[in-house]
Amino acid sequence: MLKKEVVDYIREGLNRGFKLEDIKKRLIDAGHSRDNVDDAIAAVKKENNLTNNTTNIKVFHNKPIFFITIIILVIIIILSSLLLIFDFRGFKLFKEKSVDNSLAASISLPVSEDNDVNEMMYNAIKNGNIELCKKILIDNLIAKCEDNFYYSEGIRIKDKKTCEKIKSDSELRLKCVNSLSMQEAVENNDCTSFSGEQKKECEKIMLVNTALAKDDINWCKDNIRCRDTFYFMKSVNSRAITLCDEIIDNGIKLDCENNLK
Repeated sequence: MLKKEVVDYIREGLNRGFKLEDIKKRLIDAGHSRDNVDDAIAAVKKENNLTNNTTNIKVFHNKPIFFITIIILVIIIILSSLLLIFDFRGFKLFKEKSVDNSLAASISLPVSEDNDVNEMMYNAIKNGNIELCKKILIDNLIAKCEDNFYYSEGIRIKDKKTCEKIKSDSELRLKCVNSLSMQEAVENNDCTSFSGEQKKECEKIMLVNTALAKDDINWCKDNIRCRDTFYFMKSVNSRAITLCDEIIDNGIKLDCENNLK
């Protein structure tokens, strides 16, 4: 039986510029039978009037449209060359991080070496549409995409029930719930519900919030983690890379500098 989602995947892949043989290999690797994939390809070729040597470009018999298409292709080739010159490798997800003064929560992406898959995950989260995850067509990556969607949505709307919808990644589910509990504690200025490292982290965030609100590093006192976080947030918020030099921890300093490049 011809699967609509396979046909849609092939059509979308061709529209995005991928070669037909690469799309076919990806579908077969994802578990779809060769016969089903061949049938889907035949259906797409029929509807687009493609030949065996055609990838994603329709042959236009209308000359003006044909010339416009050629011009667009030339522009795409030039832009692609420029991207290679500047060493732009893949999609750099979450390059520009917005810093929340109460709690900086990161999304556990990317989860695949396939940049096309990562983009689908990113778009699902960015657009608030979990249905976009189903376009991946690889079951384990669909689950990861959905988990990351619920994590991001749970943090965004501050809803632990949304965190509980994370099914395949128990660590991410716990991280989501704990992050919201931490956020509640910080907002209430009460870290007594935590112990050990979690309590220290809660107290650090409270100190950082106060230091940032008053724009005074002295509120961190001798707390190195508070000091480093203060300069990290302040540098990112003000886009001042020179403040990264004030950070003691080399790992945080590197993150700070990378965020501002």
